[in-house]
Amino acid sequence: MTEFLKEIIQKNLGKIEENVSLQKYTTYKVGGVCRALIYPKDIDKLVEILRLIKKYKIPYKIIVGAGYPLIKLSLLTAKHALTGLEFASGIPGTIGGAIFMNAGAYKSDMGYITSSIKVITKDLQIITLTNNELDFHYRTSFLKKHPEYICIEATLKLNYGKKSEIEKVIKDRRERRIKSQPLEYPS
Repeated sequence: MTEFLKEIIQKNLGKIEENVSLQKYTTYKVGGVCRALIYPKDIDKLVEILRLIKKYKIPYKIIVGAGYPLIKLSLLTAKHALTGLEFASGIPGTIGGAIFMNAGAYKSDMGYITSSIKVITKDLQIITLTNNELDFHYRTSFLKKHPEYICIEATLKLNYGKKSEIEKVIKDRRERRIKSQPLEYPS
């Protein structure tokens, strides 16, 4: 691991944090300690880091890929009168994670709105996969069946709508979720 990190530093591939708790990077605040958390400077640097990971046979997980928070994006699109992502206004996680598992609610899911994605393949090539290639089905996709592919970008197909109606749907669904949550009583 030491040689691997030295090479990352020498090649100026990104910022490194060592022995980091992953709790602050997960929606539900769970996770162990990561030996090295690396923030690549850009996609090309990420590909180079992945080459080094293969060279040194380092186990890894991508903790941010297409990393924009899904809830935040659904609220942002509503603010701009874009409809199609209202179902995601209560789903925790990132765009990449939502595409990976075809997240959905209220009779809609990511498969309905994902036009294409860019991925880094297991051979470290950057390619575009279309919706048809993503093989979306209930809570699964091509990415779930091929976790060695890393989603780095997504193109979503949304439509213009009435901002007030979009916000009303989001508010209604939020209230329905709150009502459906079981009450917790102190012991």
